Amino acid sequence: KIHSKKKENSSYSSSYSYSYSYGGSAAESPNDVKYLLAKKNRQFAGYEQHDSQEALTFLLDGLHEDLNRVVKKPKYKELKQTKESIQKQSEDWWQYSLARDNSIITDLFQGQLLNTIECGKCGYQSIAFDTYMGLSLPLPTRTRISHHSTLEQCFEEFTK
Repeated sequence: KIHSKKKENSSYSSSYSYSYSYGGSAAESPNDVKYLLAKKNRQFAGYEQHDSQEALTFLLDGLHEDLNRVVKKPKYKELKQTKESIQKQSEDWWQYSLARDNSIITDLFQGQLLNTIECGKCGYQSIAFDTYMGLSLPLPTRTRISHHSTLEQCFEEFTK
């Protein structure tokens, strides 16, 4: 079982206590979750259609803040590109990220992207590592007509 106990300054503090258990003995109804989302963000009030990805992101962000293992975040610093290997830089950036944000939510849902920008004139490459909670993958153009795509094809389209 995983339980998030009520915290006084919690973004999700309310009469709700989240619990999850196998076997279904403890669960929240969809109406209760929607009510909680609307209470914390007016965007989700009413019965208009909402983007499920936005709702999930909002919920995961709130749960992450409540469950963050980091009590005192280190002061923000801009990490610079070094002459170390990309693998070593990636590990350093990831550890810096975890020093600020570390919860069961980051364990399960967070990843890291490598962004590379190359100058067309001189060939200089600049790299940066960005953490993400979710990726929006495009559908490959050639499969939009047939309505069949694999996850691998979507990743290929994303990395073009």
